[in-house]
Amino acid sequence: MSKVNVSAVVADAVDEIETKKDELIHLSTSVVLAPKPVSTMIFGSIVKKFVKPKPPVTYNEDTGRKEANLSDPLYLQETSEWENNTAFSIVDAMILLGTEIVSVPENFEGPVGNTWLEELSLIGIELKNIDSVKERYLNWVKHIAAPKTEDINEIMKKVGKLSGVSEEDVDSAVEKFRSGA
Repeated sequence: MSKVNVSAVVADAVDEIETKKDELIHLSTSVVLAPKPVSTMIFGSIVKKFVKPKPPVTYNEDTGRKEANLSDPLYLQETSEWENNTAFSIVDAMILLGTEIVSVPENFEGPVGNTWLEELSLIGIELKNIDSVKERYLNWVKHIAAPKTEDINEIMKKVGKLSGVSEEDVDSAVEKFRSGA
């Protein structure tokens, strides 16, 4: 029978626990979520769902031809709305499909509670179906468990990494989210 180096086994176990702990999403509210991969096909479907606006075409007297007017105020507004809608839908997908609750602190109401729903309702944020477990979870994370931009960034980075989304794409989505938040 061979002798086991107990110190090495304990050190390996501690390293594994620390690695798994680092993979978790620790929100500013002390709620802890576990990230899960989301199919990249879902992100592609979200992008296809929103039609990118086309710039208006105007006649340019200097060049003697029609050109796209990329500085048209209505086009800029529509483009901003398109980017925000796409970014918010991607955030929703990452939260809904890419996270699950690990722990909720004591005295912190979870998604099955009703106080937070009443508070949101009083400020005009209504859920379409309060009986939907998934809709409650999504809105609880967005409005209650992850109140800071840093919380959403953490969710997007960890879920994005597991989902094979490049860090540049995650950073771009986070920036669009910030500008629309």
